[in-house]
Amino acid sequence: MRFAVLLALAACGGPISPTRLPPAGGAGGGSPQARVQRPPANAPPDPIGTTRPGERSCTENRDCKTGETCFAPDIVPGAAPPQCQADAQCSNGEVCNTGSCAAPCTATSCGPGQECREGGHCTPIACTDSRGAVCAQNFRCNGTGACERVACTSRSQCDAGACYQGRCYAHDAYCMAPPH
Repeated sequence: MRFAVLLALAACGGPISPTRLPPAGGAGGGSPQARVQRPPANAPPDPIGTTRPGERSCTENRDCKTGETCFAPDIVPGAAPPQCQADAQCSNGEVCNTGSCAAPCTATSCGPGQECREGGHCTPIACTDSRGAVCAQNFRCNGTGACERVACTSRSQCDAGACYQGRCYAHDAYCMAPPH
């Protein structure tokens, strides 16, 4: 049984094929030399943390014991559901900010790496802007200036952690009993 599990884990690792980018100034006419894209040394850790809350790894519910659920790496079971999804769901001049109704932001009320924009919403400063934050591990700056999770087909393409459903996370999905 243990041998079968080890074989299955080895098969899931997939081939080693790191994320590649075209070289800077690719219009030179020569053959492009690919380079591996890695985060800068000062990149913060993946925001979900490296410790998975559950006891066992999984890819779907059938990997878990009876009464447990397979939670995606970035899901926190028992977290409060969002109060709103749009400003229209808020009252008294409040705006919907990250799932909660709150007063519109001011020029100094947003947290680090954010600025007050459009209708009183705190939004992240674009990672292409020199004032913007460095993207965390397992994230890269996309063409629109937002940090997004690295696409992957295997664990080797991630900075640290696991490749889960085509994206890099600091840890894999986990089995846990849902909160009551």
